Amino acid sequence: MRVLVTGGAGYLGSVLVPKLRHIGADVVVVDAGHFGREGLAEVLPEIELIDGDVRDFKEEWLEGVDSVIHLAGISNDPTADFNARANMEMNVAGTIRVAEACKTVGVSRMVLASSASIYYTEHGQMDDPIVDETTPVAPNANYSRSKFLAERQLFELADDKFAPSALRMGTLYGWSPRMRFDLVINQFSMHAKQAGRITVHQGGEMYRPLLGIQDAADAYISMICMEQDKIRGKAFNLVHKNYMVLALAHFFKHILKEKCGVDIEVDVVPRDASAPSRSYRMSGEKIARELGIRAERGTADEIVKIWNNIKDDQIDFAKPIYRNIEHLKALVAEGTLDANSLRRKDCPEPRPVKREKAGAGAR
Repeated sequence: MRVLVTGGAGYLGSVLVPKLRHIGADVVVVDAGHFGREGLAEVLPEIELIDGDVRDFKEEWLEGVDSVIHLAGISNDPTADFNARANMEMNVAGTIRVAEACKTVGVSRMVLASSASIYYTEHGQMDDPIVDETTPVAPNANYSRSKFLAERQLFELADDKFAPSALRMGTLYGWSPRMRFDLVINQFSMHAKQAGRITVHQGGEMYRPLLGIQDAADAYISMICMEQDKIRGKAFNLVHKNYMVLALAHFFKHILKEKCGVDIEVDVVPRDASAPSRSYRMSGEKIARELGIRAERGTADEIVKIWNNIKDDQIDFAKPIYRNIEHLKALVAEGTLDANSLRRKDCPEPRPVKREKAGAGAR
């Protein structure tokens, strides 16, 4: 099995790619390099790395490929708002460019990394019903709209020879070799380490659907092995659990005390009724029922794993690379990225393939 992963050097890709190697897959990674390659250091000698932007995706990159896992693109609201045009180019046009290349060369499977945020509305309240894949959506935020349009245009390309699908992921959490601290549980961990306390805003009354990074990686592997008729032209919610943020904060505090011997404080900022309330919950029943995929790993083990990786002060939280929007702004400020396109100035066109001979079989 030969799998191409776009954005494979990112937060999720740096967990997924080693898993693919572990099951014996040959892996090609296409990555623009905005966040470096350190997350793939363990497996870099065993994979093929293409230093390129999905907006420039080439059919020849798919040589011998059986399936594509499409993770590349803008990955949260702040970065999408930073450059709305580049967000649409990467998340929508880039997705379709990859899909059309797949159809041209005969790659039948492509799994899109979509997002639970497509369900978000500005006026979401804590008593809103749990949404599922039948819930009408009309997102208007830059990021969520780009993911919705990418899904819709991708599925229009589905036919009997091309079986695209999408995973609408909840907010990710967990340790990765390319770590992020701008996701709620990961951010709690950073603040607990820095200050011995965490803060929840708006009274913590909003809900978030959460998903462990290990479960997410396993789900993508399951999708590329799934019978095509079960997934063709379909989106699936993928979530471990819907948490009220205040309850999550107190659970986080409890786990640190019980498992790590660390006592922290939880500060609560009262709700401001005039401020937008971003709250939504989603069901993962469809993917469990139709595909047998369940995100069953709990948050406790990942909280402990993150803490064990940061407790000895080996992480410099001041570095922008741990927060996507700060890192992109830093790259623009230093002249590495073009502010208008978010393209690397040293790599305006795709670089040649860097071929690292893949090892045979599982590691």
